Amino acid sequence: MIRNLWSSLISPTSLRLRFGSGLVFSVVAAGFNSGSTLLVNIFVANLLGRETFGEFAIIQNTLLTLATVATLATGITATKYVAEFRSIDKPKTSRVLGVCSALSIGMGSMFALSLLIGAPFLATVVLKAGHLTLGIRLAALVVFFTVHNFYQTGALAGLEHYSGIARAGVIGGIAYLVVCVAGALIWGREGALAGLSIAAGIQWLSLRYSLRRETARQELFVDYRGWRDERELIVKFALPAALSGCSSMPALWLANAVLVRQAGGYSQMALYAAATNLRIVVLLLPNLLNNVGMSVLNNVRGLGNLKQFRKAFWSNLALTAGVTAISAIVMTAVGPYALVIFGRRFEGGYPVLVALMVSTIFEILMQATYQIVLTHGKMWLSFFAVVFPRDLLVVVLAFVFAPKSGALGLALAYTCGAAFGATATALAALFLSRPRANYAGSLVSPA
Repeated sequence: MIRNLWSSLISPTSLRLRFGSGLVFSVVAAGFNSGSTLLVNIFVANLLGRETFGEFAIIQNTLLTLATVATLATGITATKYVAEFRSIDKPKTSRVLGVCSALSIGMGSMFALSLLIGAPFLATVVLKAGHLTLGIRLAALVVFFTVHNFYQTGALAGLEHYSGIARAGVIGGIAYLVVCVAGALIWGREGALAGLSIAAGIQWLSLRYSLRRETARQELFVDYRGWRDERELIVKFALPAALSGCSSMPALWLANAVLVRQAGGYSQMALYAAATNLRIVVLLLPNLLNNVGMSVLNNVRGLGNLKQFRKAFWSNLALTAGVTAISAIVMTAVGPYALVIFGRRFEGGYPVLVALMVSTIFEILMQATYQIVLTHGKMWLSFFAVVFPRDLLVVVLAFVFAPKSGALGLALAYTCGAAFGATATALAALFLSRPRANYAGSLVSPA
């Protein structure tokens, strides 16, 4: 009875209430997810030292890179098409869920197994740290769980079932903090890395439970038999979106690898990782606004409500940009004190933090404007005009700056890439918004 009453209160027709309810649950989920990640990194840095924290950070980055590539954009694909069709075409929505689920299970399994087998090569040859082999293997399951969690979270967002995402965030965040810190205390670096796999598995179970219940409630199911009917979806949206993931995360990982291969590279990687954690804190709320906005915008597009689309788009752009600017200024002001929580040896990372704070403005402008490209499904345009050139620029600049300036050089390369991405995305959105574009012109015009 209480659940039905709550559902009636948070199932509004107005955009303001839909944004608000989604945002509240998303804040809870992200607060526990990102908060536990930040706390774990702080504990690892203080317990195990700067050098070991740098090793822990590059392995985390490797896991996220592989998971992002392996997911084949199933999360964002599920969010867009489930949100767009759940109200008007339930069989198609069920087929989309089946395609995305099958891809995530298959690719997650393949990449996790590859990491288990290839751990010695990765540690010894690529990272020049053969002693990391065991830790990489202990954390390999993170790839499988994370890939499927991307899909499950994306599907729940498309269904606007943010309470399920919040529940998984709370459970997963607490598990992550407890098992990783306990592992670090008892078994050091390897214990913390094993904790990553355990926590990811616990969150996977919670998301699976929520998705099964919500699909049943909305009279949907995961249809694995209908993938042939959704081949166009794969070619026009999922494939180019997946290529974007195959470009972005490997490019960032390669840029990080350039840094750790320098003399004192793992120590510099620790500074960059600490500043990146604070950058993530600044982007937390704006990213949540964008994620909620993506589901609402695509659902409104599917229903053909152009007036609500325009209102939601411009409100989201103004709000996310404003929140990011204020948060970046505050973090820049308190940066020297914030870095010390990782340990006194992290004070030298302040210039790195400042550079990454500048990048947050460009990042959020890109993400908010990207909603236009996303709702039109112009993923090939996005890949060739925005994503690939941006990622290539980051890698090239990392090779130029990192050997000379260490972590600061890597931060400058990242910021330049973010500036290029924001500019290119804005130009792509303007291109799609021309009056002769049959849907975009009426969508984007603020009038």
